[in-house]
Amino acid sequence: MPVDQQVLNAKIDEVVQGDTELRTMLLEKFAKNDNAAVAFVGGFMRNADYTQGKQSIAGEKKKYE
Repeated sequence: MPVDQQVLNAKIDEVVQGDTELRTMLLEKFAKNDNAAVAFVGGFMRNADYTQGKQSIAGEKKKYE
């Protein structure tokens, strides 16, 4: 399943921090390999889900304390 190009571009921009050479290299690599692009974006999504879950649990815990 292909990755949403806007999401991929946003995550690449987040990682490269203005390094246009690295950005170009990553775009070329992920254009040729959907599995690598999915894994790259998936790592960010898992991290975001984990952080959101931990914050939710902390908020619930705080209510009961």
